[in-house]
Amino acid sequence: GYNSLEAFSRAFKNYYSKSPDVFRRLNEEERLDILRAKTENKSNGFDYSSFLLRSDQLLEVDDLSIEVVKLPERKFVYIPTTLADLDQINSSMQKVKQWAQIRELVNDESDLFGLFMGFPIFTALEKCRYLTCITVDQKPKLNGDVQYMELPARTYASMTVSGNVNRMIQQVMTFNKNWLQGSGYE
Repeated sequence: GYNSLEAFSRAFKNYYSKSPDVFRRLNEEERLDILRAKTENKSNGFDYSSFLLRSDQLLEVDDLSIEVVKLPERKFVYIPTTLADLDQINSSMQKVKQWAQIRELVNDESDLFGLFMGFPIFTALEKCRYLTCITVDQKPKLNGDVQYMELPARTYASMTVSGNVNRMIQQVMTFNKNWLQGSGYE
């Protein structure tokens, strides 16, 4: 969301007291210490420093079921929420599914899923957007909290995550650090 690399670098340095280049050259433990200091007790007493895992705390890539898939364009309706309230996420999943069912938009190919629009290490939970989604064949008439989006046809890495939020974050971090960085994909 920055207009230029300079704007990002300036904001990064103002927040972390180090330039992105200096930060990148630090060893893993030094980077984690800086991130932990910035994230401790930031959201209603929630300590997200537990998400900041060293390489030796991550899962083995073989423990993840990662599949590279080519997906067609996906049209979906969604209800935006945040990661601050897991009960609200569950409620939003039910609401978006019911909304689509009432309008007869659900069929055998409909897919119920969630999209992270932020990551809790970098974004406060109450600002970390999460979309509860269900695929549809065409853009419906919208009302209330329900919104519409399309994802283009592309190659995606797909994996199923399960467990509590700490386990989910551990799986996502393992994917990013131990799979994505060496995969040749962006």
